[in-house]
Amino acid sequence: MRTLAFDTQTAGTPNWWLDHHNVKEAYDEGDRVPAWKEYVADTNPNDKGSYLHIVAISNTPAGTDAAFLPTSPRRHYTLTRRENLTAGGWSNVVGQVSVAGTGGRQTMQDTNTAARAFYRVEVKLKTPQGTP
Repeated sequence: MRTLAFDTQTAGTPNWWLDHHNVKEAYDEGDRVPAWKEYVADTNPNDKGSYLHIVAISNTPAGTDAAFLPTSPRRHYTLTRRENLTAGGWSNVVGQVSVAGTGGRQTMQDTNTAARAFYRVEVKLKTPQGTP
């Protein structure tokens, strides 16, 4: 069966993107991030060092800052947190939901107070204005 450039694969990765990088959706160059997740994060599936990750967590008088990279102006980012890794779920940090990427390193702040918290950053493709 022939695929078209504007078609997508099972996880939703466009064929044109996979062809451009010469990879399949499940391809992993060694960073444990499959190509389809690299597409969502707008990172390079052929570069082990190109994957979305938190690089620093720091406490400030205003709250806890989480710095991460790389970001893309074509993506939105949400900071999530939880206080216990064995119970409960991840919650969005208020005011840090669907924030446009700036390119490069970006920092989001959690103003909640807790003895301890765990963080992760979620990424989504920007949608055209007027669509959910």
